[in-house]
Amino acid sequence: MEEDTLEFDMIGIDAAIANAFRRILLAEVPTMAVEKAFVYNNTSIVQDEILAHRLGLIPIKADPRLFEYRSTGDEEGTEIDTLHFHLKVKCTKNPKALKDSSDPEELYLNHKVYSKHLKWVPIGNQVDLFGQVEIRPVHDDILIAQLRPGQEIDVVVHCVKGIGKSKGGRIALLATLPRGTWNKR
Repeated sequence: MEEDTLEFDMIGIDAAIANAFRRILLAEVPTMAVEKAFVYNNTSIVQDEILAHRLGLIPIKADPRLFEYRSTGDEEGTEIDTLHFHLKVKCTKNPKALKDSSDPEELYLNHKVYSKHLKWVPIGNQVDLFGQVEIRPVHDDILIAQLRPGQEIDVVVHCVKGIGKSKGGRIALLATLPRGTWNKR
């Protein structure tokens, strides 16, 4: 069994009851997840709202027991309730690429933006609190966007402790906000 896998058997139970247990686990287990995305520069073809939505779906490897729930009305967040990640990637032409090549893997540098490009930016005394803990996306190979030379993405995301039933609402809201009504510098 793996570290991120939970397996248990329910024998002699109705499928509807088993599904209810599954839904409760998804809805009630605390996790750290992206709540806000501050898009400073996005020249990719992916719209800001879609980019924010994709970032909100990336699971974060951080023990939620080490964090507090954010207080209602608290917009900024503190080191005990918020994690900051910075995503800054710029695509350039590969000067060593063969002239007759048509493979984007050879032609361009940083043309695929993955979850591994999200870098944790400690705030306050988080380095002291979580120095031994690896805070990062759970999987490094989640594709966020593809770029071409001259295109770049510069985003800061804030992750907070929450539960699944409220997370889905935040993602849906963020993805449908009209341009300009959410944080963009």
